[in-house]
Parts: sequence; C-alpha cells; structure tokens
Amino acid sequence: MAAFETPLVHQLLTGLPRPSPSTSTSSMPPRQEGKSTILAQFPPGQQPAGIVSSAPDPTTNLLDSTPPQIVRALGQAEPLVRGLNVLLGLLTWTSDQGWQSFFLVVAWWITCLYGELIVKYAGNFIPVVLIVAWYLFHGAGVSPTT
Repeated sequence: MAAFETPLVHQLLTGLPRPSPSTSTSSMPPRQEGKSTILAQFPPGQQPAGIVSSAPDPTTNLLDSTPPQIVRALGQAEPLVRGLNVLLGLLTWTSDQGWQSFFLVVAWWITCLYGELIVKYAGNFIPVVLIVAWYLFHGAGVSPTT
C-alpha cells in the first residue's frame, strides 16, 4: 500500500497530516485505529427533508397506500416484467431448466458466426416467423411457460 499512498489517503486513513519527505520514517507517529462514526443529531421536529424519523407501520396494506394509476400501470406491465424475468433467468443460468440456457448460448454462437448468412438468405422470413410465434403463443391463449 505504501507505493500507492498519497497525502490525502494518509490523512483520511490516519487523521494526521503526512510527514514531509525531509523527516525520517522513524519519527512518523504510529497509525491510529479506525475512528468511530459520528452521527448527526437533530432536535425533534427539525430533521432535514427526506429523513424519516421512524419506520413505517408494518401493518400498512401496500395496495391500499399505492395510487390506483400505479397499480394499473404495473398490472399492464406484468407480461413485460414476466418476460424479462424469464430472459434474465436464462441469461444468469438461474432458471429451473439449465438446458434452455444452453440453447440460448448455442443460438448466440450461431447468430455471431452465421448472422450475415442468416440475414442475407432468411432475413425476410424472420419477421414472419416471429409474428406466427407471437400469434400461436398469445393469440391462441397458450402461454409459453406451460
């Protein structure tokens, strides 16, 4: 650590000013141990904005205290959130079926290696296949997770 030690780091760690280079290292005061944290004390009712003095009531119903517009927006975003959850589970290998993550990696390799050929010869069919898959999964009432 001595090679990276700067006057500011030394002062922050020890609270003492760094000795000048002309003084010997033997006269350097011993390092102090970590200082205790000092918390600000405010008089009651005089706390800054944004500071909550007490924890909220644990029996508060979240749906009752949330505005209806937020609940409606979250309800409409549920398919997107669920899809992102599945995608993140596959990307991080934390889903229940590891073989799907393996196929995702293989699909990524194929896309990287042969992407130019795929777009050149099958580029017109990709949107059609995606629309058909969307219709089959969502139009027929079948969910892809079942």
